[in-house]
Amino acid sequence: MGAAVTAMERRGIQTEVGNMNREIKKINALIISSMENIERLTDKIAFLEKEKKAIAQDKEKELPVQEKKEDSLITILMEWQKNHSAFIQDNNIRQRTDTKTGNIKDFSVMVSFLQSHNVETLEDLRRLTEDTKKRRSDNIHSQRELNANLKKMSNIVDIYQAYKPYAEYLKKYESLSGRQKQSYYDKNADKIETALSYRTGLKNMSGTDKLLPKTWKKELDGLKAESARIKHDLAENDAILGELAEIADKAAMVQRGKSKQNEILPDLGEKQSAKKERGNYGRE
Repeated sequence: MGAAVTAMERRGIQTEVGNMNREIKKINALIISSMENIERLTDKIAFLEKEKKAIAQDKEKELPVQEKKEDSLITILMEWQKNHSAFIQDNNIRQRTDTKTGNIKDFSVMVSFLQSHNVETLEDLRRLTEDTKKRRSDNIHSQRELNANLKKMSNIVDIYQAYKPYAEYLKKYESLSGRQKQSYYDKNADKIETALSYRTGLKNMSGTDKLLPKTWKKELDGLKAESARIKHDLAENDAILGELAEIADKAAMVQRGKSKQNEILPDLGEKQSAKKERGNYGRE
């Protein structure tokens, strides 16, 4: 911020530049939040795709002819809902009830989200993630381009506001001549010089010799409206990525559980076969 704008902010006067900086901080927070969700999603999707391939290979070995349809994400979430509540100890009834209610609520929200975005499979989830990441990237690019114009117009509007209290002194000074002009200058030199400094700055920044406060304000309002739209879109992007990350987390929990079962079951099968062989050997 310029010296004039900084001084206004210190006096507790909100400025366009100060407000712009505060909005940019909020937008940056959304960008950071969505990046964290993207990182979570990237890890979980990679894990789920790896597990999907492993499960597909196992099914090919077991059923080489019969092709089984991939479980929908809703089916996977139903399994998560059912098994997650079982982690609560049976003797803690209140905690169990509260947790179960929470799970049902979470499940309902996630199912509604999947249905509203036409997401059924892991591939659909991955595609929605990539589409949302692209929209997020486009929004960030647009905001960065917008920030330069926002900063420029915010500075112009703020400087004009700072200029206004001194404008009357400059106007009167320029209307006088001769000794009256010099006498008036001697009495109000600081105010006149301040006004001249502001006016010169406004002309240089706006690229015109005319002072057009209404035009500047209108242009700034348009830029702020566009920035608000981008901020809204970024918040929506972040919400979608956050919900996808939660769903991917739950799906990963289920797939890890299945992987552990698959590790245990073959081992049990081998032990049972060994017992059977020993029993047969003993009878011979």
